[in-house]
Amino acid sequence: TFGIFVAASVTDGLRQLAQVARRLAQGNLSARAAVSGRDEVAQVAQSFNVMAAQLEETARQREELEAMRRDLVAWVSHDLRTPLTSIRALVEALSDGVVTDPETVQRYYRTIRADVLSLNTLINDLFELAQFDAGLVLEKSPYSLGDLISDALESFRGLSMVKNVEIVGSVGADVDPVLLNAPKLGRVLSNLLGNAVKYTPAGGRVEVSAARVGAWVRVTVADSGPGFLAADLPRVFEKFYRGEQARSRATGGAGLGLALACRIVEAHDGRIWAENRAEGGALVGFELPA
Repeated sequence: TFGIFVAASVTDGLRQLAQVARRLAQGNLSARAAVSGRDEVAQVAQSFNVMAAQLEETARQREELEAMRRDLVAWVSHDLRTPLTSIRALVEALSDGVVTDPETVQRYYRTIRADVLSLNTLINDLFELAQFDAGLVLEKSPYSLGDLISDALESFRGLSMVKNVEIVGSVGADVDPVLLNAPKLGRVLSNLLGNAVKYTPAGGRVEVSAARVGAWVRVTVADSGPGFLAADLPRVFEKFYRGEQARSRATGGAGLGLALACRIVEAHDGRIWAENRAEGGALVGFELPA
């Protein structure tokens, strides 16, 4: 009688496993075996459930990647199409003689130049990210981080004056020199400072600072803008991620600047982070080996 009971229990367990396997094969990746006990069948069921959970997680990740791919195509297409459409319309207006007023003509030329620069930035960001994905190793040499920060501040001086945003910088006396790739790290500073100026309202302030902290050199870019949504903070350095906050969607962009900054900092054996300031605004910082 006991043998019959054991055989029936094993048979029931195997039957349940077979049913769950069929449900998984039909696409129900949430299916799990409900076999209890400590016998061999229960152990098989537990392993089966682990496998099913891994399959479900893999499928979820693939769905996220596919959704990200669709968003990427939509965003990049939009970010390419918008300036191209603008350029085409302006060039046609100029070539057809629709616009003849010298002041308006110059304004059209300025808009065309800005659109071309926007396209160039997007294409360069995509190219550089592709290089890092392919395993790009940076060549580094001792360089003045203070000079890079000074150059970045100067390049945004005009925009900050137009927006009535104060930009200031400070560099500790013991910071330089730092082993770095100057062009790439210049891109990081440009991206972070550009974001800060862009999202800071008139009358606001952007502060860039560099200081020695133990075995590291810490650089921070702080602004008095809207800051980040808490839900966005863990993902701001992901490629093509754009949160719901006004810091991203309202101003467009394919979500590449912070992702590229992250790749460059990591290629320097450093780390990068983003946070909201207690007094309001956002802070993005990174550390490099001193």
